[in-house]
Amino acid sequence: LDGFRAVYSFSIDSMKLSGNPRFLIDTESAGKKFEPAGIHKSPAGGSFLLISSTGSSVIEISKDGKMIAKEKLNPEIHEQPEGIAFLKDGTLVISSEGKSGKGSIAKYPPKK
Repeated sequence: LDGFRAVYSFSIDSMKLSGNPRFLIDTESAGKKFEPAGIHKSPAGGSFLLISSTGSSVIEISKDGKMIAKEKLNPEIHEQPEGIAFLKDGTLVISSEGKSGKGSIAKYPPKK
């Protein structure tokens, strides 16, 4: 898997990790510093958003594992981004541990 980051599925029902990767993220496209820290399925369209503290970025992956988009995060807002989730209304939430010891949560309302 050299040159890729593997993302595996985990079944809560069986409490088992899949034996094969669900996605392989090409580090040439995502960035050599892309180290996934969090993942969440988008309620709009079913793609996945993955966040990386290293390199401070977010990528969007289609259901079949193709990279759709990549976005660099503002380090003034996201000092050390680690978590990503969507609220029921579609609001994107990104949590940061904060290198200075002060964590934060940023919300991005859905585009209308």
